[in-house]
Amino acid sequence: MKKLLLFIFITFNLQAYACDKSNLSPVEAFKSADLIFSGKITNLRYLDEIEKSQVEPRIIVTFKTEQFWKGHKQEEVLLHTTHNKGSCNGFVFNAGEKYLVYAVKQKKADNFLAKLFAKKEATIGVKIYGGTKLLNEAKEEINNLNKRI
Repeated sequence: MKKLLLFIFITFNLQAYACDKSNLSPVEAFKSADLIFSGKITNLRYLDEIEKSQVEPRIIVTFKTEQFWKGHKQEEVLLHTTHNKGSCNGFVFNAGEKYLVYAVKQKKADNFLAKLFAKKEATIGVKIYGGTKLLNEAKEEINNLNKRI
């Protein structure tokens, strides 16, 4: 009986945390994003140490934006996300680099990341397979986005 309960528990947890580990199509990425912009990282702040963190380290990434394709235009965008170590959340950002970013609004304090960041207001984050990539690797995506304008 214990083995059966353990199997059910593990299976349920794997299904609860499973995600589609394939990149979204350009149309799916556009539809699922709340903000789409290009910009350069001006600040990358780790809230947890990468080596000591049992989970993916929380990060705050500040972008100076260059171009917007979707969402309210802002000169600066703050992402509250994680340094991706293998899940479907977050992204591995490098300070000083330019990115094409597909960002999503995260739910208010009932959201896992919002709780980790102790934020009561909604935050903006990214998912590893949501379309975000280095700007110099996004020529085709940018051409597609420009055609939508």
